[in-house]
Amino acid sequence: LQVDEENQLLWCNRQAQEILYLQRWQPEEVRLLLELVRSYELDHLIEQTRDLQKPQTGEWIFHPSFDDAAQIPTIKSLALRASSLPLPNGQVGVFLENRQPLLDINQVRDRSFSDLAHELRTPLTSIRLVAETLQTRLEPPLNRWVNRLMQEVDRLINLVQSWLDLTQMEANPNMQLQAKTVELRSLITSVWETLEPLAGREHLSFSYSGPENLWIKAD
Repeated sequence: LQVDEENQLLWCNRQAQEILYLQRWQPEEVRLLLELVRSYELDHLIEQTRDLQKPQTGEWIFHPSFDDAAQIPTIKSLALRASSLPLPNGQVGVFLENRQPLLDINQVRDRSFSDLAHELRTPLTSIRLVAETLQTRLEPPLNRWVNRLMQEVDRLINLVQSWLDLTQMEANPNMQLQAKTVELRSLITSVWETLEPLAGREHLSFSYSGPENLWIKAD
């Protein structure tokens, strides 16, 4: 779309009309953009572009407004990205991108992964119960392998829970991390123990040369 030095809409292609719900606007009309599109963010982006005489970009959630209240339930808000550039005589051009379809796909994907994570917890808990039963019935050295199995199952359960926590954090940015004091060398060693059987096949070894006691605050 293109506006003049007074922010009057001069030109708007069909795609921009659909994104901004400007079907009632006619090409021969010259009206203030803010009258047609109640978007402070878009208006601010245009003013900033004109003042700085430099291209600008912005992202926001666009909430269309209508005179007819009956239309409101049928219209959804859109996540928009706009790129603007200064034109001669104080005019400004704006390229709009509707990012809502991409966000919708990401939400469906996240919801699917979240459902999958919930479903995984049940069989993993069952496997752990079986391993606990075997643990009490096997004597050394056979119980060593059951102990390893228990560690791997616990690791899977923790990974699933971590994925659920991350999903919640993305949905709720105000969610706080629960940082606690962690001894780094022990953490590295415990991770290596889970990888050692695989690393052994590749003739890989591990050595630690850092401080004996290195404590960090981490979640």
